[in-house]
Amino acid sequence: MRCLQPPCRVEEWPGVHSAHALLTGEPLVGIWHDRTFARILRLRRQTPEPGQVEIPQIVVLSQLPCWKHLTPEAYRARVAELIQQIEATAAAERAKKGIEPPGSPAIGGGGPVKTATRWLRRCCSCRPQFF
Repeated sequence: MRCLQPPCRVEEWPGVHSAHALLTGEPLVGIWHDRTFARILRLRRQTPEPGQVEIPQIVVLSQLPCWKHLTPEAYRARVAELIQQIEATAAAERAKKGIEPPGSPAIGGGGPVKTATRWLRRCCSCRPQFF
């Protein structure tokens, strides 16, 4: 679910995270694009078959060792309790400081690639040096 309001709840955070999977017990499923194999096929002037370079990946989240003895339902209840505590603490901090939560563009706007690219452009030692 895409939220139009600034995300106040963990489930509303943009991007990839494990909150939904931890709360529901559903596995995290993503697609891995095998760029190496795709390039090999391009060099051979072949087009990939459906599912040949996009490989589904399932992430299995294990219970924390200290909570191994809990049933899956009790484990999810504890995780939900922790998330509620985090949300309540964050809401209290925002209220105390008089700020609103950042919106989706602020959270996902920069990202590690853009930040690294900006840093590399400014960094003089990243340029090739010849002696």
